[in-house]
Amino acid sequence: MSEPRTTREALIAQMLGDLDGLLTRVEQLPKAIAEAETRLASASRVLNDASDKYRIAVTVFTEEAKRTLTEYLEQKASQVGTLTVEERRAVIEDAVRYAYRIHASRSVAQHKSDRDGSASADRLPAHCRLLEHGVTAVLASVLTAALVLVVVVFG
Repeated sequence: MSEPRTTREALIAQMLGDLDGLLTRVEQLPKAIAEAETRLASASRVLNDASDKYRIAVTVFTEEAKRTLTEYLEQKASQVGTLTVEERRAVIEDAVRYAYRIHASRSVAQHKSDRDGSASADRLPAHCRLLEHGVTAVLASVLTAALVLVVVVFG
């Protein structure tokens, strides 16, 4: 093409050049959009994979924490149960020792009084013995109720 001779031709030539540049850019637009779509799809896949890995990691961590907590609670419950059994055994042993001491001292006193001939003088009256047996029964009931409560609450 020859050089423009008038200003009008120069403006038209410049406008046609600008239109050619715009058309070139518009023709390249579908390719750029396709590349952007590919990059977005790739980023979406990466994010989905990362979220799956994160979900799996959280699930594994939660299961491990649940298992550890369950083991700890079972261990503590076992310790409480063992402690309760040991305490119960100690209370029963103390009660047996106390009863044996009372029985032994009464037997010694009985034999001594039998030997001296005053058997009825040292013997407790019936209402005192009844009161003693009642107190023993109440104490045994309270201990049993407490042990049952401990087993129900901690067992």
